[in-house]
Amino acid sequence: MGIIPEGYACPQLHPIRHEGTVTRTWCGPSAISALTGWTVDEAARWIWAHRGRKGTPQGIRGTLSGEVRSCLSAAGLGTSRLRVEGTPTLAQWLRRRGPELRKATVLIVAGNHWIVVKGRKLVDSHTKTPVGIGKAPHRRKRIEAAYLVLKPKRKRVRQYEPVFAL
Repeated sequence: MGIIPEGYACPQLHPIRHEGTVTRTWCGPSAISALTGWTVDEAARWIWAHRGRKGTPQGIRGTLSGEVRSCLSAAGLGTSRLRVEGTPTLAQWLRRRGPELRKATVLIVAGNHWIVVKGRKLVDSHTKTPVGIGKAPHRRKRIEAAYLVLKPKRKRVRQYEPVFAL
């Protein structure tokens, strides 16, 4: 058994969707948008409500890991903290990760900034769409935390046409 448990898969990366009232895309709601396909506004509203505030959010500038992880949980995604040896930069971590992590979707906090990595692609609030890790910003930032992101596999149920004997 590898790093991805049986019955789970890694979610795909989505381009960050920015539609609506929030004027800037900050990294927390952008990471949620990249993992779930929600708009940045939907993610910001969820975080705003999670904080117990009423009204319309004007932008979520700082997010805690618990807020982002509970938002992902509400979207049906699970997270598991990964152990990171020492304090590597993003570039060092990307080079050193094993083959299992290269297939996985990982949510990273580097330099107080949320980044989502899957395979050789990376997306954050600066790139807005998945880009190659060679073109990634923040490569010299130190990794503070990393989370494996998983979604349950859906079982396919075959639908059979009823057969009537005549």
